[in-house]
Amino acid sequence: MFELTITKLLPSSEHSKLPGLCKTRWVERHTCFEVFLELYEPLITFLDAILSPREYPELVSSCGSWNWDSETRIKAQGLNLLCPPFSQLLLLSLPRLY
Repeated sequence: MFELTITKLLPSSEHSKLPGLCKTRWVERHTCFEVFLELYEPLITFLDAILSPREYPELVSSCGSWNWDSETRIKAQGLNLLCPPFSQLLLLSLPRLY
C-alpha cells in the first residue's frame, strides 16, 4: 500500500520502496539518503493515512481493505514521530546541491 501512495503522490518516481541502509558502503548510504529524501512526503502521508484514514479518502478508496490492527497503528505512530521535520532534512541535503 506504500507503493500506491508513491504512485499517487510521485507518479514519475523510479522508486517503489525505501532501500535498506548498507553499513559498509558509502555510495550505498548516499543513494539511500537521496531515495529517502525523494520518498519522504509519500512516507509521511502513508503513516498519517494509517493513523487517520478518513483524512485520505483517495488512498483508502484505491485499496480494498484499509483496516489496520492496533499494533500496526502504534508502529506507524512511532515511526511518524521518529521522522525528522523536512526542514531538518533540507539542511542535511543542502551540501549536495553545491
